[in-house]
Amino acid sequence: MPFARSFAAVALSALPLSRCLSIVVPGTVPDNASDVVDQAFVGFGIESTSFQLYALSGQTGSQTNQWTQNILSGFADRTGAPVNIRVGGTSLDNARFDATQEPAVRYENATAPHTLHSPITLGQRWLAGLRALADVTWVLQLPFARGNQTNAVEFANAGLASMTAGTLDALEIGNEPQWYHTAVYNDRNASWSPEAYLEEWDEWARAVLVGTGLHQVEGPHFHGLTLAGVVPPEWNSAKVLDSLDNSTVKAVSQHYYQSTNGGTLQDTLMNHTFTKTRMANYSQAIRTLQTNGNNIPIVFGEVGSALGDGGSADYALNSRLGAALWTVDWLLYAMTLGIRQVSMQLGIDYPFAGFQPATVNASSSPYASPTNNTDHPARVLGGFYGDVFVADFIGRDGELRVAELATANENITAYAGYSGDALRKIALVDLSLWNGTAAQGERPSQTVTLQGLGDATERVMVQRLTGPGGMALATEISWAGQQWLTEGNGRPSTTRNDTLTIDVGGGVVDVEIMASEALLVTLL
Repeated sequence: MPFARSFAAVALSALPLSRCLSIVVPGTVPDNASDVVDQAFVGFGIESTSFQLYALSGQTGSQTNQWTQNILSGFADRTGAPVNIRVGGTSLDNARFDATQEPAVRYENATAPHTLHSPITLGQRWLAGLRALADVTWVLQLPFARGNQTNAVEFANAGLASMTAGTLDALEIGNEPQWYHTAVYNDRNASWSPEAYLEEWDEWARAVLVGTGLHQVEGPHFHGLTLAGVVPPEWNSAKVLDSLDNSTVKAVSQHYYQSTNGGTLQDTLMNHTFTKTRMANYSQAIRTLQTNGNNIPIVFGEVGSALGDGGSADYALNSRLGAALWTVDWLLYAMTLGIRQVSMQLGIDYPFAGFQPATVNASSSPYASPTNNTDHPARVLGGFYGDVFVADFIGRDGELRVAELATANENITAYAGYSGDALRKIALVDLSLWNGTAAQGERPSQTVTLQGLGDATERVMVQRLTGPGGMALATEISWAGQQWLTEGNGRPSTTRNDTLTIDVGGGVVDVEIMASEALLVTLL
């Protein structure tokens, strides 16, 4: 096939062409395509103890954190939709609100080690972050674990008053309630069960609706369940899911972390088979909600690539190009399953956070380790590049539907995107880990022949998510030639000229993908 290269910065012909792969792309929406994808499919979740640093210019700051704002505005520009942000987590579930308190966050036991389960009090300054950021909609969690319904209603009122009108997406009551009766949390007694939760949740929801006046606003207004990634079967049973009322419950929220015990990039993140196995745990809940007549979607309120091992293994996984490739593959696969929306989890110095907008002193970081032992300025990590890739896959056209494409290579995944009924783009992800060592030799590449693009398609644009290898750090990664560096203040800079324009003949085009790389092919 003819190649009309739009640049000469990389001589692709010099790379070893070790394999060839042909993929047939349906020209119109196939039967296995998703429903229409939300333009704000890729959102973020922020742990409440980090929220003021993400939203404001410091613990006592009153100005918008411009680093965060630039990131969010960039996302909104790519998709044409406000970015959905869920604020919550275990820390907010163990909070109370005090409108007279000066600090944004106060740990109630100042001398005890601070954990996510430590009781905290939030002040009015914390709520100021809900008005500081533009181009967003909010999912605001209310504290449930502490059992103070009156204070939760007060917090809900204060939160709504702090938001710009029209930016509330949903409220959540509590976080990961299946753990409340465990010895670690001890928030409810041993008789705690899904039935007990649903009864108490319903009482609280009615109190919040009346207490805030939302009962006079057409709903639904809540995300329900908010379950942790490891979901006991009784919490996702048809009995529980069928009991949810779609006049009150807007979505069922669940949490997901690809790896909970560290591991290697190839085994845990760059492994589509492992992803499908992990996501199968949610398939029955998705099918139940799709077929029980309630028409309640599933959202993922917390998502991260890895969680565990005290942060050391997490940092090694999440800071890499491999995490960005997992992010692309997982998000696109989640679209095909019918997931409505996803919040990629953020927190100051969380090793799985896509970005952090403030400097962190390593000595005070809960994730300090031999591999994570330096002061960290505002920065992005590897997974962020996958978020931006998928935002561009969604684009601004609207009416996006996505289908996974069959490939003959288990390490290469492919997805087609349709706007209306027309094929618009194809994503290719090569999950083969190439780490750039001498033992691996030259970086392999593969020619992929895309068939079925239609006689009317004359050219395609090829953008790439790449770096010097799957273990590349965020400072070495680029998407479509752009990088997000500390000095950019949340804005990208163009550092590579590696976008191609390629001629198409007879609806067929060849593209070349390297190991540990992803391509976005857009029909022109």
